Amino acid sequence: MAVYAWTPHATAEAMRLVRSVFQSRTTPLSTRELYKLVTQQTPQTPVDPPPPQVSVKRAGVVNQVPYPPHPEHPIRSMRYLKQVVLPAMMANHEIEKFHTKVTPTEAEIAQRLAAMSKAQRKARQSSLSSSAVDAWFWRTRSAPPPKPKEPKEEKPYGEEVGVGEDWSHLNKRRQRARERKVGEAVKFMKQVDAVRRSAERRAALAAQPEASSSAPTPLQSSS
Repeated sequence: MAVYAWTPHATAEAMRLVRSVFQSRTTPLSTRELYKLVTQQTPQTPVDPPPPQVSVKRAGVVNQVPYPPHPEHPIRSMRYLKQVVLPAMMANHEIEKFHTKVTPTEAEIAQRLAAMSKAQRKARQSSLSSSAVDAWFWRTRSAPPPKPKEPKEEKPYGEEVGVGEDWSHLNKRRQRARERKVGEAVKFMKQVDAVRRSAERRAALAAQPEASSSAPTPLQSSS
C-alpha cells in the first residue's frame, strides 16, 4: 500500500516545459526525443519530492518504492510524460500524434542487431538496412485560419420604397409606371433627409456655448 501519491494530473509547469521544447524545434519529435529534451529544461518551480513511498506485502515485508528518474523535475518520468502530460495537451488540441514510416539510422540498426542472436542477425541484417519501419511522432497543431469576414451588403438608397426590385415580370407600361412612382418616392425621401440634416445642424449650433458673450469686453475689464 502506497502512503503517498505523486501528482496524478498534468501540471501547468509540466505542460509549459513541453510547449517550450516544441517552440524551439521546427521538426516533429518522438516521445523519447521529447523526453530527453524536456528533462534538460530548467523549471521555473522545481518539484518538492514527496516522502519515500513504501509498499507492504502480505508477509509483512516493507519495500521502498523507487523514485522516478527525475523526482525534482516537473516531468518526473517517461511514463508521466507519455501517459499523463501528452494526452492532456492532446485533449486541449495543442499537439497531435501522427504515424509515418522512417528508415532506421545505423545506430538504431546496430542496437536492434545487438539484441538478436547470431542466426537472427545474419538473416535480418540486410533487410533492416533497407526497410522502413513504423514510427509515431508528436507535433504542435496549427491554429485554424481565421474565418474571412463576409462582405457587408450595402442596401441601395430607397430600397424601402422599391429601389432594386425585380420588375421583369411586369409589362413595359407597368414597368415605366413603377419607375415613375419609385422615382417620386425617392425624391421625397431625399427632401425629408435634407430637412432632417438641416435641423440637426441648427440644433448642434444652438447647443454650442457662445464664448464671445461670456468673455469681458475691454471697457468692462478696465472698469
